[in-house]
Parts: sequence; structure tokens; C-alpha cells
Amino acid sequence: MVAGGSEKGHLAIWNFSTGEVRASHPRAHVGKVDALRFGSFFGRKVLVSRGIDGMLRFWTLDLTQPLRLDFGEGVNAIAPLGDDRFAVGDFGGLVVFRFPKSDRP
Repeated sequence: MVAGGSEKGHLAIWNFSTGEVRASHPRAHVGKVDALRFGSFFGRKVLVSRGIDGMLRFWTLDLTQPLRLDFGEGVNAIAPLGDDRFAVGDFGGLVVFRFPKSDRP
């Protein structure tokens, strides 16, 4: 799989081998999608996206959204750290989000 985001906030996931679009979302963010990362969230494969709208969004692979965080700043890096944590980096430093079991989607 490969994912891409547009200047207008569109998000899509393709099958890399066939080029077929698996899922798309025309208004995933308000404005440019500027960071994407595949990972695992409580045992589910997810795509994490960040837009210039300041939102960090966790998507299932059919692009339904189980979780949204208002990060509020530009993101330079997103890295999964196991099944319940994500690291998010910006110009000001690094933030690690840990999700307690009660927040499972």
C-alpha cells in the first residue's frame, strides 16, 4: 500500500502492485496534508495524517476516522512506538502520545 495527500486536503490509499485506489477521502483535512505514516493502533492497521489545519487524524485503511487530535502546530515526523503510542515531532521538539486502554476505538 501507498498513501498520498494533496494540497487541498484529499487523502488516498492505493494498492502499490496494481495501482488501484483502495480508499479515498476528499476532505480529510482543511488545506494541505503535510505528513503521513502507516502504523498500528491497538492491533488495527492505521494511517496517521497531519494537515496544516493542525489536526492529527488516525484512519482505518478504508479511511474512516476513529480518532482525531488537535495538535495545533506543523508536524515534521510521525512514528509509531508500539501499539498504543505515537511520537510526533515538530520544530519545537518531540511529543509522545500514549493512549490508555479505555481510549480504544
